[in-house]
Amino acid sequence: MVSFFSRIKYLFQNFFRIILTFVYPKGIRKKVYINDVILTYNAFDKGGVQYETKIGFEETSSMFYSLINSEVKPKVVLDIGANYGFISCIYAKNFPKAQIIAVEPVSFLNEYLKTNLMLNNVNNVSIIQAICGDKINKEVSFSVNPVYSQDSRVSKGAFYWRNENIGETTIDELTKDVTNEEGVFIKIDTQGFEPNVMKGGESFFTRNKNWILKMEFSPYHLEFQGFSPHEFLVTLINKYDVFEDVGRVEYKLDTLDLLFRNKLKEEDVDSFLTYIRSRNSNEKGWTDLLLKSKLI
Repeated sequence: MVSFFSRIKYLFQNFFRIILTFVYPKGIRKKVYINDVILTYNAFDKGGVQYETKIGFEETSSMFYSLINSEVKPKVVLDIGANYGFISCIYAKNFPKAQIIAVEPVSFLNEYLKTNLMLNNVNNVSIIQAICGDKINKEVSFSVNPVYSQDSRVSKGAFYWRNENIGETTIDELTKDVTNEEGVFIKIDTQGFEPNVMKGGESFFTRNKNWILKMEFSPYHLEFQGFSPHEFLVTLINKYDVFEDVGRVEYKLDTLDLLFRNKLKEEDVDSFLTYIRSRNSNEKGWTDLLLKSKLI
């Protein structure tokens, strides 16, 4: 748990950012060029500033998406937790024949997302303002971090976070028009809400075997949302083939089978969690996981 003094320190460090978000609720727009993607973001947002400080992104040059496009041939691509739309723009360029659905709950981010799709001449992305979870709801409460847009959460945040009432959808709902043979690629980044997101796609994952999923895995955020990282990872391993995404595709690796060589086993869970936690201070390490059907 984060100590009271740590929370106070964080509050003082970000006091002026918090004030500015109330004075300028839509922020002040700034533009950055990342390879061939043009991205606008809120200059007051620490999450948005990250796009400025990182010169290169694996997503802009990876052969991973080329492999997905040639082997899975996705009809639908889901960007769950779309933020400013950087990844949606990458997907639009890598999957030109796919229907890309960007799911982003935060209202002000949706405005930036629309702008970024327009700036990049993207016309195969549709936006859904909602959380993605385990059921369909007309209205749920969502806590918006005014300082760091990449860390808003379904669970209640700090006292200065604002709440927005938005809808909830599911992977099953978003893929209801996909046949059992058609390909789907899914990216999930939901700050520890991933167990509910996966639960809301169980019908799709059972009936369709032609899908690949990339998901952030953060033990710290899972625990913050009330989930057990150990139980969640064991559940994933028992239902699907699970691999750690090392962030790059090896030289001359030209099939997904070669990429998916070393799948996690249930006996790996404890040591894997220890390894992931150690990758950042205060045991806040995280990684990306790749999942696919066991029957592919």
